[in-house]
Amino acid sequence: MKKQFLDTEFDISLKDLNSNLMWNKKQKQDLKQSILADIKLLEFNEKNKNLIVSLKNKRVSFPGKLIYSCLAFIILIGITCGASLASPAFASTLKKLPIIGSIFEKMGDKGLQEAKKGGLSKSLNETISIGDSSFTITDVMYDRSRISLGYIFKNAPKNDPLSIFNSVSYKIDNKNVTNLSSDISGDFINDTNFAGVINLYIPSEQNNVSSDLSITFKESNGKKGDWQLNIPLTKIQGKTFFVTEQASYNDYTFTMKKVTLTPATTEINFDFMEPKGMNIMSGMNFRLYDDKGNELKSMGFNSSGSSDSNGKTKNDTSIQFEPIKNIPDYLVLETYFGSTLNEPELRIKIPIKEGE
Repeated sequence: MKKQFLDTEFDISLKDLNSNLMWNKKQKQDLKQSILADIKLLEFNEKNKNLIVSLKNKRVSFPGKLIYSCLAFIILIGITCGASLASPAFASTLKKLPIIGSIFEKMGDKGLQEAKKGGLSKSLNETISIGDSSFTITDVMYDRSRISLGYIFKNAPKNDPLSIFNSVSYKIDNKNVTNLSSDISGDFINDTNFAGVINLYIPSEQNNVSSDLSITFKESNGKKGDWQLNIPLTKIQGKTFFVTEQASYNDYTFTMKKVTLTPATTEINFDFMEPKGMNIMSGMNFRLYDDKGNELKSMGFNSSGSSDSNGKTKNDTSIQFEPIKNIPDYLVLETYFGSTLNEPELRIKIPIKEGE
């Protein structure tokens, strides 16, 4: 006896697509004839190709099977695109289909993509409803340098979808985090749904997260409220190397403290001393190279300052770059007090010693 299963959301969506696909007879016939002609031509070419191959070695042609699979996919896409142009109802139903795949894979930086491939990030479905909209965290990754979150904002306001973050606040283990910096990106993936990545950079002295991140939104698209998401965190293990290199330029001094290497991030942590009131760090730029001369792409940085008795401000600064696969013998940090198009003011060689 056959088992019966309830239709999933995806099955129902496909049925809706089928019911809304109302082309006139001539359009369907033209599309069918065009597809059949392409298939016949491909079959003819493939048979001739396989005949030559079989004379050389009597093996089944795998590329032939692959081509037919690709053709089937192309035909499906062609039918879908044609249907959406011919039927507004079809296009409307298509937007209701579930979003498949990871935001980290599609929109994350190199480090997040590598973390996803290596199974080091977690897939989530933490959702809050805000009026006619919903906000969902789809992915999370936490190493010693940053907390990264993939998100989908359904029925987002078209004029300014990122405005939802204007009133956002974060707590880690139910405690406020001071001097937290963030980098939030996103884009519309269709007419109504907005998706992207949130990167939270935590000062090194507060980076002792154990279990939980809470996100609270106070306003969205003119609506005020108190919408909260609770995200479980699991830290990715990495390696930390303590370093002591120091370099100065005029009245500014860099003192390296540690280098942290994880599968998702390369982080350089240092103290930056400057005359009180200058706040030059906000306009600085950095480049990082490994011992082979390969540049690691910059991803973000955070800095918090405190004054000392000598009229100087000490900024505890961390800069994040894309991950490096193998532990190098050293790294070279270039500092720019302006544009990276100019020559760097300093090149700081940072030895990486195993076992520290």
